[in-house]
Amino acid sequence: MTCGPECSEVNRRKPHGIEGGRAGQGQESEVGGMSERYWIGKIRKARQEEELPTMFRVADVRELWPQFPGPFLSKHRVGNPGGETELFVRVAPGLYRLVTPRDGPLLRRLRNEQCGEN
Repeated sequence: MTCGPECSEVNRRKPHGIEGGRAGQGQESEVGGMSERYWIGKIRKARQEEELPTMFRVADVRELWPQFPGPFLSKHRVGNPGGETELFVRVAPGLYRLVTPRDGPLLRRLRNEQCGEN
């Protein structure tokens, strides 16, 4: 399998929260009437205060905020096909965790696997 132009774009993206990423570049999307920044701020604060487990599902987030938009986690996962800000690592189907600055090598490997590179 060869990597097409879409994979090249995926490999150039850096996740939110890692130096050089898209954070703070004025790219703000609206999700469920609330901004991307709003939701990631709430999720980070909930993790910091241990209101959310390290690995969480949409249902866990909705227990805190029933209006949370379900597609948000997958839409912002590492390697998402839409080129959205990479905020979460998909650990298993439906299970996510926040991207951390230490994830750099892991994220490069995940992107390469998605493109069929070794």
